[in-house]
Amino acid sequence: MPKIVLVHSFRHGVGRSSLVANLGYLLAEQGQRVGLVDADTESPSLHYLLGLEDCRPAGTFLDGLTGRCPIEESAVPVSHLLPPDSGALFFVPGAAAASPFDSPDLLEPISNACLRLVQFYQLDTLLIDSQPGLSRQALLSLTLPDVLLLVLRHDWRDYQGTGVTVDVVRQLAVPRVALLVNEAPAAFEAAALTAELADVFQSEVVAVLPHLDEMMVLPSPRIFARHYPAHPVTAILRQAANKLAG
Repeated sequence: MPKIVLVHSFRHGVGRSSLVANLGYLLAEQGQRVGLVDADTESPSLHYLLGLEDCRPAGTFLDGLTGRCPIEESAVPVSHLLPPDSGALFFVPGAAAASPFDSPDLLEPISNACLRLVQFYQLDTLLIDSQPGLSRQALLSLTLPDVLLLVLRHDWRDYQGTGVTVDVVRQLAVPRVALLVNEAPAAFEAAALTAELADVFQSEVVAVLPHLDEMMVLPSPRIFARHYPAHPVTAILRQAANKLAG
């Protein structure tokens, strides 16, 4: 069965978009047909990570929801980023909204758009880069996925915000909630931090990723797993991708 995975965070700047790009790339590299959707209407950035700064798509995620362009026509094939004999990778660009994008009436269009993408492109996995926080738009999106991946850093603000988010999504009956810690300090041992967070949030922890200087100097496209296929962190990302899509 195809999986819809929403990647969410309580706040900006935790590496959510980078994780979407890497997880999607690794699943497609292993033979899956994968869709990536940039649903952040405050500061969409997934196109930048995929090396599509100059791309002029037929439409955007917002266009698909408002009827200005069929959502399947907004998708840009990006399988050229993959090694030979891989699966396929498609990307629906985001666009900043001029006003809050939070009408409850949009829940059905968002759900329909995701299903149309899955069916039209015969996707195995659809990864959605969400609006951070707990705005109305974010809450609408949180009801959609088969798997919700919450990304956080190891600091008290993210702990507090993620705790609130976990409490909210449990009331929304999301089928599966998982956590991923990004840019963990080297002083913390991954296994111990995994056990601590699993206990604190009573949730599955799919990965703890260390801080990497290499992430700061990546050439375009800015996908860590593509530039460092044999890196130990790429192996951790691959395991996390398989857990989420499995």
